[in-house]
Amino acid sequence: MNKKFMAMLLVIVMVASMVPMTALAVEEHDCDYSKAVSVGNKQHKMYCIVEGCENFIDYAMNCRDENPADWKCDSCGGDVGTRPAPHEHNYVAHDNGDGTHTSSCNCGDTEDPTAHVYNNGVCECGAVQPCDHGVMVTKYYRDNQDGATHTITCDCGVVVNPAAAHEYNVQGDCACGAHKQHVHGGLTYIADNEDGATHTITCECGDVLNAAAPHEFNEQDICVCGAVREHECDYQPESNEDGTHNLVCVCGNSVNGLTCNDGNVNDGKCDTCGYRLYDDPTQRPNEHEHNYVAHSNNNGTHDTSCTCGLGEEAVACVDADKDGDCDDCGYLMPVAPVVPVAPQEPVELPSYAAVSTAGLDNVPKTGCAFVEWLYALIFG
Repeated sequence: MNKKFMAMLLVIVMVASMVPMTALAVEEHDCDYSKAVSVGNKQHKMYCIVEGCENFIDYAMNCRDENPADWKCDSCGGDVGTRPAPHEHNYVAHDNGDGTHTSSCNCGDTEDPTAHVYNNGVCECGAVQPCDHGVMVTKYYRDNQDGATHTITCDCGVVVNPAAAHEYNVQGDCACGAHKQHVHGGLTYIADNEDGATHTITCECGDVLNAAAPHEFNEQDICVCGAVREHECDYQPESNEDGTHNLVCVCGNSVNGLTCNDGNVNDGKCDTCGYRLYDDPTQRPNEHEHNYVAHSNNNGTHDTSCTCGLGEEAVACVDADKDGDCDDCGYLMPVAPVVPVAPQEPVELPSYAAVSTAGLDNVPKTGCAFVEWLYALIFG
């Protein structure tokens, strides 16, 4: 028994001798558990940092890696494995009940409260836009059947106006369905019947008031339907301010692009429209060599004109080269009729058989004597 006791005591002494003297010398202190020591499985325990103190918090804490570059625990340096992919937030808006909503993700991240934004009266958070009685939302109209008013009701059920006056469109219809009690004779439409005498008058409501109203022409011979009365046009000159003018009738007919001419008054202005051709009337630009162009009148005459405005009218056509047309304008000259020659009475000549040849032997056969003898023989 004593041997066993002595042996145990010896063991205790030996173990005690192995304990560092520093451990036995640690003074009494408040532990500072700020030293993390990995215990594996992505966990660590917190030990006291006082030298020689081996006290620790006896529960494991999860490792955290806030530095994505090393995938190590920021406290103990233990391996935390591959860092998960960045999280894509999926925010859902929740009504705060005060005109705002807060959006939050299932990871716990939240956004600051924002004011409601309504689409068709509803916000994404589910909040319903407060009704302003027909100003921003649907209105309902009901005819009061009094010929003048209708009731306007909001889609929330509130009557906005129980006696709103009818408002008619151009077709005479109100939004409540009432139709304007129409009186013909207001706005009308007039269309030419293209028969030279009448037009159709139609009311704005669509009713035909007169299908064959006679034309009524103004001083310009134009009817309100646009028809133009047959007339002899009275052309009035209108200058184009470029050395030409148009002749225009009030009916719309016109002759355009006529060349201005100062051939009669010689005052520097066009004789027809008054357009000033020359600044100094005494200096007519006639110094150039005229180049007259002939324009056939198709009646044996032609007019000539030069670019300066000078010219002649009704000049007789001439066919000097006898080729059948005018030498200047090309007008085909009429061919003179062939006058028949009256037949001539036959000339009765004397009978040479009855002429006496007596004494012929004594007449000289040459010279004047023979000619005289022959003349006397024939004509006696």
